Amino acid sequence: MIISAQRKSLSGFEVVIEAALKAGSQSYFAAPSPFQALLLNEGAMRFEEHHGSFIQAESPAAALAMAMGASAVGSVPLVTVNEQDFLQLQEVLSYCCLQSRPLVLVVVANGPPGMERNWLQFQSLAYFFQPLLGTGSPLVSYLPSSLQELWQHMGLAFDASLKRSQPVLLLLDPLLLMQQGPVQLSPLPSVKQRERELTKNGQSLMPYESLSICLEWPCEHVWLAMGVLGEWLLQLHKSDWNILCPQSLSPFPKQALREALAEAPEGEQTVINVIEYQGPFLFQQLQNILPEFNLRSHILTAAPEPLGLEMKLATLLNTACQPERKRDV
Repeated sequence: MIISAQRKSLSGFEVVIEAALKAGSQSYFAAPSPFQALLLNEGAMRFEEHHGSFIQAESPAAALAMAMGASAVGSVPLVTVNEQDFLQLQEVLSYCCLQSRPLVLVVVANGPPGMERNWLQFQSLAYFFQPLLGTGSPLVSYLPSSLQELWQHMGLAFDASLKRSQPVLLLLDPLLLMQQGPVQLSPLPSVKQRERELTKNGQSLMPYESLSICLEWPCEHVWLAMGVLGEWLLQLHKSDWNILCPQSLSPFPKQALREALAEAPEGEQTVINVIEYQGPFLFQQLQNILPEFNLRSHILTAAPEPLGLEMKLATLLNTACQPERKRDV
């Protein structure tokens, strides 16, 4: 009997490289960085084992420029950069769009060197929603919340990149990069397979936007979170809390969100509590793209962790409701 899908225990950085190879990528470009040391080490070994190529560039912009050249000769390369380097890539990224070069760009959401943090906080989040030169629209941007989603989204990213002939972004929560757990190595659409099947009006094998949800009405509160924090919320299984975890920033799953909230009791205005760490970066963007929803921002002041998360969220809710109770009195 042939087993098409295996289950293995992998770290986040191993999933990125393994999924890229399974998707058919034959080249990997990156600049040295302490945040990506494990990624670079894994990629350097694994790509050579699969008769591919790994090139360490002197800067993230140089890595992306090299990847654009590899894409021009038929490859669909993998590039990894840090969040703080993303703004430096805008010119090269625009050239990739103008020249219709497919590649997958993994952005690791780490802060500047010296800052003691290793969790999701996209300070440059606004740039992932803005249209790029050459496309007139934002690039497809995935944000997985678990190792299994990371495996699937890597396959989706290469599939979408080849289909659209443009770069595709995968925004990686650094906690997910270091996490280790079981992953079902389900088959991914390979680059070579897609080259044979691709037609001008062809459809993607999987949707570009999706939403992990845990909804049951009636409920007391609706939470929205992204990255590993969203996965932790989904695992709380609190009966009177509904959880929404978007898996893509662009296109943002607005329609999936509307459908998920469509079963809310009539006459009640659903308040969506957006939870994130330190700054309201996600909340500010969602206000622009979801003006029809009643959003409320909640900020975790301490580093997010699964232990005691329910108590922290309950405290945030009580703090937010205190002014309203005083007015009622």
